[in-house]
Amino acid sequence: MLKKISVLIFSIILMLFMASCGSRYVQTDDEIRQVIQEELSWDAELQIVDSIHRKDTLLVIYSYGSEYGIAEFEEKDSRYRLRFTSMMYDRGTDLRSAPLSLDYLFVINNENCTSLQIIENGAEHLIEVTDLPFVYVHEHYGDFEYNFLDRNGNLLDS
Repeated sequence: MLKKISVLIFSIILMLFMASCGSRYVQTDDEIRQVIQEELSWDAELQIVDSIHRKDTLLVIYSYGSEYGIAEFEEKDSRYRLRFTSMMYDRGTDLRSAPLSLDYLFVINNENCTSLQIIENGAEHLIEVTDLPFVYVHEHYGDFEYNFLDRNGNLLDS
């Protein structure tokens, strides 16, 4: 009986230890990249495209080859713990989008795309794409349309 209780206690301690290792806090970009890479179980190194601080959250946009994803970290005292990671929707060559709580995130790394057109409530907004990769958060997620445009205002194929 004592042996069974000891094994049970040891098993619980081991599970708690393993759970705490999986949700460790990190501080540097290299540690953040390593946590994302471990979560995804990818062998090749991924690249951090951009980071966005929002309230108690750090959003990390990353790329792996032609794939793009988002990792959300809880931020506490300049330390970060991974909450989740997800891939972005492919909208064309180096054009990505993803819902983000009540907002919408865009990543543009296509040299032919010079602007992002957003149509919401009958109003059209053109966001100029500056440096690549270009990251934009649309802060009124709801009913809206968007298009990726070239320098002549033509739609890029998605």
